[in-house]
Amino acid sequence: MSFHGEILCGQFLLPILFTFFLLFHPSFSMLGNITDEHALLAFKADLISDPFQVTTSWNVSTPFCKWTGITCGRRHQRVVKINLTSSNLQGSLSPAIGNLSFLRMILLDTNSFTGKIPSEIGGLLRLQILHLANNSFSGEIPNNISRCWNLKDINLASNYLTGKLPVQFQSLSELQIMRVFRNKLTGKIPPQYGNLSSLVWFGVEGNNLHGVVPNSFGKLKNLRHIILHNNFFSGTLLSLSNLSLVDIDLQSNQLEGGLPRNMSNTFPILEFLSVFQNRLVGYIPLWVSNAARIKVLDLSDNNFTGQVPNFGNFKHLRALSLYKNEHIGSGTKDLRFMAPLTNCTDLEYLDFSDCNFRGNLPPYIGNISNLKIFDIRDNHISGKIPIEIGQLINLEQLLLMGNQLSGTIPNTIGKLRNLYYLILEGNQLSGEIPSSLENVTLLSDLTLGSNNLEGAIPSGLAKCKFLLEIHLFANNLSGYIPKEFFHSDSELVIIDIADNSLKSPLPLEIGGLKSLTFLNLSSNSFFGELPPTFSSLTSVETLDLSSNHLTGKIPSFLENLRSFMYLSLSNNDLEGEVPVRGIFGNKSGVFLEGNSKLCGGVPELHFPRCNIKEITKKSRMSLGLKMGISISCGILGSVLVVLFIGTYLHRRRKKSTSLQNQTKIKVMPMVSYKTLHDATNGFSKENLIGFGKFSSVYRGNLDEQGKVVAIKVLKLQVKGASKSFIAECDALRHIRHRNLVKVVSSCSSIDHQGNDFKAIVYEYMEEGNLETWLHHPHHHTEPTHLSLLERVNIAMDIACALDYLHAECGTTLVHCDLKPNNVLLDCDLVAHVSDFGLARFLPEAAYTSSAGVKGTFGYAAPEYGLGNEFSTSGDMYSYGILLLEIFTGKSPTDDIFANGLNLHEYVKIALPHRVMEIADPTLLYRKEDSSSKSSQISPNKVVEILLSVLGIGIACSVNSSSERMNACTAMNKLRTIKSNLLGTRQQ
Repeated sequence: MSFHGEILCGQFLLPILFTFFLLFHPSFSMLGNITDEHALLAFKADLISDPFQVTTSWNVSTPFCKWTGITCGRRHQRVVKINLTSSNLQGSLSPAIGNLSFLRMILLDTNSFTGKIPSEIGGLLRLQILHLANNSFSGEIPNNISRCWNLKDINLASNYLTGKLPVQFQSLSELQIMRVFRNKLTGKIPPQYGNLSSLVWFGVEGNNLHGVVPNSFGKLKNLRHIILHNNFFSGTLLSLSNLSLVDIDLQSNQLEGGLPRNMSNTFPILEFLSVFQNRLVGYIPLWVSNAARIKVLDLSDNNFTGQVPNFGNFKHLRALSLYKNEHIGSGTKDLRFMAPLTNCTDLEYLDFSDCNFRGNLPPYIGNISNLKIFDIRDNHISGKIPIEIGQLINLEQLLLMGNQLSGTIPNTIGKLRNLYYLILEGNQLSGEIPSSLENVTLLSDLTLGSNNLEGAIPSGLAKCKFLLEIHLFANNLSGYIPKEFFHSDSELVIIDIADNSLKSPLPLEIGGLKSLTFLNLSSNSFFGELPPTFSSLTSVETLDLSSNHLTGKIPSFLENLRSFMYLSLSNNDLEGEVPVRGIFGNKSGVFLEGNSKLCGGVPELHFPRCNIKEITKKSRMSLGLKMGISISCGILGSVLVVLFIGTYLHRRRKKSTSLQNQTKIKVMPMVSYKTLHDATNGFSKENLIGFGKFSSVYRGNLDEQGKVVAIKVLKLQVKGASKSFIAECDALRHIRHRNLVKVVSSCSSIDHQGNDFKAIVYEYMEEGNLETWLHHPHHHTEPTHLSLLERVNIAMDIACALDYLHAECGTTLVHCDLKPNNVLLDCDLVAHVSDFGLARFLPEAAYTSSAGVKGTFGYAAPEYGLGNEFSTSGDMYSYGILLLEIFTGKSPTDDIFANGLNLHEYVKIALPHRVMEIADPTLLYRKEDSSSKSSQISPNKVVEILLSVLGIGIACSVNSSSERMNACTAMNKLRTIKSNLLGTRQQ
């Protein structure tokens, strides 16, 4: 080496040696430690709330490597990991985080951070994992995060981020997972992302992105999961042709053209394909039928044409949906394409509705042995329902409405012991309702309307103890409504038997139906007066008794039923004065025409004035009552004005979902700020009964009668609280169920300081929340524990609420935050699901939906962290964990759950032999009612019950969202368990 070369080498070598000297010198390490400590203290200083006190240990008296949520490297004692996931932290993320130069992992998911993501993160050159999902960050994604060239996993999902996807991310050559779903991002996917050669998972669903999927994506040979749903993507899918994909989720976009004709690389490993709700056309390509590993195939709501391919090779297929592809079935003479599906032994969900299919329903449908949901409604299917339908012993939903089926309903349908939806409406079925239906004891919805059925309503249907809805309208049924229906434990919500030939007085026993919200007995031959027992129908929103032969006067108790939204008594023989209060003061909600002997009422109803003699007579009889009302009104003034707007059609027709939508919409009554201020003694601490991220809850007395309510006051200074208020109000105005918390009123006003004020008023639940009962039994004067039966009842109540939200309230509603704190108990320990601040409505008819990062750590479904959207299956995971917690007494965040062990695995590995070891030891402490014939349950029976219940919890909380048990199945299985338990207690 020359002399000049030695000098040049020394010029480069000496600085490098000096740098190494500094790195390993103790003084450098001490300097780095001081920098890290100051950065963490700056992080803490920018927090405005730490309700779990996770940063309490963050002080100079303790080494920062021992602070909660902090992990240091062994060699240099520098911070390498911050893990404060689900800590409910509020505030901004300090730019000082960029000084933690050794940081490799930032885990701050599921908190309440606001403001912008600090660009200083771009200086963390060692950073590998950045998780900031489920916060309230706003602004654009910092471009200079692209300087973190070691970054492998970035999750910014469920925030309020705007702007475009940074083009600069193309330099992240190590990036494997990119999840930015459920933000407000705009623009296109940069074609430069085709340079992300390590990319495995790409999830941008739930934004406002548009344009085409770049052709450069065809270079991403490692890409396995592409999740683009709920955007505005257009164009074709040719860019995906050469990829080997496991998940393709493109639903709810504007994609055009056809599916690629050749995806030979994809079909060997493809497990999930959904192009639901796009504009795709053409034939279904043959490669789809060769995707042997596929589990979910959803091609619904497009414009596919041609024959249905042979799907018999799909050995693992669980769900197949072609619904609303009207050109697939055109010209199809029969349904022989269904024959190969008998080879799909895992098939549970089959939806061929609204496809213009013709022909007869083939008998071999009975050979799809594991089928749970069969939906072929709104086609042109004719012929008889085959008797082989009775072979589908696992069937839970049978939806054949809107076809041209004829003949009788086969008696073999009584073999479907797991069936809970039987929807045969809008066909040409004749004969009698089969008495064998009494064996379908789990039946929840019986819809046989608009057929040609005749004869009497079978009294044996009363054995279906879990019936919620009966739709028998527009048939030729005669006789009377069996009184056996109206037993004290009935949970009937809807009865529609209009347009038949029933002839009898109105059944007195209907008044005992406490859950009833919709009663339509119009266009029959009911006679006599309205029975006084109807005064107990305090939950009814729609009452239609029109076109019968009712006589007598309109009972005064009807004007006191404040739940009414729609009342029709038209075309009867009623007489006398029309009331003026309650529903009778709302001309758009009451219908009385065709009763020539009525008089009086509000002027808008246009009845003649009543005879003066009759008025005088009535005045004398009711003088005391009128004086009492006048005095009361003078004292109370205008306390609460309850406005109900009902816009129901005179007759409920077409689909039950539209009926359910109509029966739930109402305006929430309002109350003033002053009323709530006075009710809570100025929102005093003594009346504070709970608090959360967005709100505080107070106990209050709403009126002079001392009515106790729970008042949820929103923390409007916290970003997202107003959105939570809107979401909760939107949800609550659409839903009504005995196992959901009932709203009394709401307030949107200003406080005494002129600040915005929002609150929701609920019925007060005397027994508090489930969290307290499970984990703080000393909330009573004596330790009180829930018995085995009480826990089964509570579990069943919650399942009933979820089934209603997921399948019965019209548009699917996902709760998103099910946990013990959000389950309230009334004085009878009946469970009521509460807190709908995170709830979201789903698009109608979406079968498989993934979940977004919502909810609470430990209860949130695992796919939430992988970028999937919120879904009913996400709720079911939360429910499964909650069920396991109820019967084990273990919280999913218990300290024992570490190193990969969670509550699901803890229970799973203990079953069946160690079930009593993991069961909550207190569940047998509470003595049962001494009036029972036997208050003892044998140990063997306890084990049997626990195995059954915990098995449901396991089935609901499996990792795979598509394999989880749904709410209705869980509800019906728990009902069977309860019957078994009660049968044991009564022996």
